[in-house]
Amino acid sequence: MLLAFQLENYRSFRDPSHLVLTRSPKNADRKFPYPTVAPAVALLGSNASGKSNLLRGLRLMFRMLSQSAADAEAGLPFEPFLLGSKQHPWTEFEITVLVDDVRYEYGFRYDADRILKEWLRSWPKGRVRVLFERDVDAPETWRFGDTLTGQNQALANLTRPNALLMSTVKLLNHETLTPLGARLSSMATWVNGDMQQLLEQSMETYRENPRLLDRARRLLAIADLGVESVTIEEDEIPEEIRAVFAEMRSHAPDAVKIDFPERHLSPRLTHRAGSKSITLPFSFESVGTRNFLALLAPILKCLDTGGALIIDEIDTSLHALLVNELVRLFTSSESNPRQAQLILSTHDVTVMMNTTPFDVLSREDIWFINKNADGVSTVDPLAKLKARPNEVFSRYYLYGRYGGVPRLEPRAFVDAVADHDSGDES
Repeated sequence: MLLAFQLENYRSFRDPSHLVLTRSPKNADRKFPYPTVAPAVALLGSNASGKSNLLRGLRLMFRMLSQSAADAEAGLPFEPFLLGSKQHPWTEFEITVLVDDVRYEYGFRYDADRILKEWLRSWPKGRVRVLFERDVDAPETWRFGDTLTGQNQALANLTRPNALLMSTVKLLNHETLTPLGARLSSMATWVNGDMQQLLEQSMETYRENPRLLDRARRLLAIADLGVESVTIEEDEIPEEIRAVFAEMRSHAPDAVKIDFPERHLSPRLTHRAGSKSITLPFSFESVGTRNFLALLAPILKCLDTGGALIIDEIDTSLHALLVNELVRLFTSSESNPRQAQLILSTHDVTVMMNTTPFDVLSREDIWFINKNADGVSTVDPLAKLKARPNEVFSRYYLYGRYGGVPRLEPRAFVDAVADHDSGDES
């Protein structure tokens, strides 16, 4: 389980910034196996505040953890804060996780060419243990803890300067770190803004898991979309399209040649019209219906398997009430017995409403992303902004009391256009 994420000097986050996925004991949900771990957190903020950058940073950390050992010739993805004269020469990421009831802290610091620091600590019995530390500026680059058994020095020798040790463990069967690295690498999945790509991936998921498709059918039927049922069909790609691709492939270098499929998966949604059932071409469906069908697959899969699901802009073309109920799937122990986690960014204030029936998140689950006049993003929890439990969070948020909204005066657009038009006439 993911307990916290910290980043520094990545894109718009110049200074150390923390996202915490735990709750205080007084807000613990005793129906979950881990009552103080939040099953869902929401990031809200104005456009360009840094919400996507925070989630990109988290995704990048996991991608480097998974792939840096395999990218022998590639440079490191160094994207520091670029505004202003004060710039750090490195980026730093750290996660706190819970694996088999043991808390771990894992992090690293890097620049464009090499890993500068890397560390792994654990708290097996409430006391910290240093499993390993890496520091290129220390007298000895590598230091392994006494409790870490296995081929420690062989692993250090195998780790390239531009690769993480916890990524390199896949190349050497280290008795402790290899299984832990596998658990960390598979801990989170992402949904980005490419909904067409997500839809194609979801069709494969539905085809491979009929039980998942059956649950998606039930949710589509009760979501008031006019959909009665859904099936996944395999359609043949027209010959003329395959011929064009074959011609393009014949001129492509071998390194980039890919096989073009002869068939593709296509959903068929059946609608009820009076006493009749009618199946429409999928292109006739609304954008919201298509996005809802695409999102259900990773959501239902995550609820089945556990882990963390990160969705950037979950409210894309979806009604606020649908978004609210998707979040509730994670915050209810009935639908989420494995305590899977959802991290979402949104502009939909419904998710932060604390009035029945919209109250799906606690005060400690709501985080605001702000950007100051220097272009620096910060992460600010609602719980520390002195929000009283009896005030309607969504209303005060829109009033600007908590930050995370555009610094925009009412009628500013109207006045700007009116003044401009008036100047043209003169």
